[in-house]
Amino acid sequence: MTAEEEARVIDSESNRSLASQTILIVLAWAVPGLGHFSLGRRGRGFVFLAVCTISLFIGWSLNGNLYRIVPNQPLSILATLGS
Repeated sequence: MTAEEEARVIDSESNRSLASQTILIVLAWAVPGLGHFSLGRRGRGFVFLAVCTISLFIGWSLNGNLYRIVPNQPLSILATLGS
């Protein structure tokens, strides 16, 4: 990010009212990447949203079970406890 872009971001942030800043904070917390998107970093915001969404769907497809205890395998117990 160039110095000119940083100055533009700082100027735009100082012109926002407290109510709009509060709304942006809540939306950025609720939707991953929305904070970056609202600051003009659209690529980074989209990538962050995509990574979080893909991770969510992978977790759902695995039913939240990344590691399972395998009978008669003591190392699987350690792997399960470590995760």
